[in-house]
Amino acid sequence: MVIRVPAVPDYLDLSSFDEVFRTLLGWDSLGFSFNIHGQEFTSFLRRAKVHRITLRDFHLRPREAFLYTCGGRDLWKWEFRLLDSQAGGEGDDVPVYLAGRGASPPEFYGGPTGYRLMLKRQKEGESIATPAQVEPIIALLTAARPDQPVAGTFCAGQ
Repeated sequence: MVIRVPAVPDYLDLSSFDEVFRTLLGWDSLGFSFNIHGQEFTSFLRRAKVHRITLRDFHLRPREAFLYTCGGRDLWKWEFRLLDSQAGGEGDDVPVYLAGRGASPPEFYGGPTGYRLMLKRQKEGESIATPAQVEPIIALLTAARPDQPVAGTFCAGQ
């Protein structure tokens, strides 16, 4: 289980909230949706209202939850619960990371199912991928973004 506890100002619009949470996870993915009070607000539509709707607009009460889905491909679903609501003071307009548990899952690894499979393989001591499996993926990524340098070092285990 992965838990993140951010403190955010209630005037954040949904798009900014998405940006804050992705930053906490270390992700760059695009695309999100919120399901709050039975209504869905998504960035996947061309005329999305997510830049105008703020968290304050929902009048959430303590312990009330909403569903947030991020990543256009893997569709990670997160349940958010309002723990407390307080009036802000001077300088309280910046989101703050208060607590958390569990490592952030890799962003593009097949969503929750792919992540569980990766953890299972690691526990069993299997390699995630052989060099023969990784090389075509690297070639595909390089062809898609030739202007970007290849980051990181790739190591193959036996």
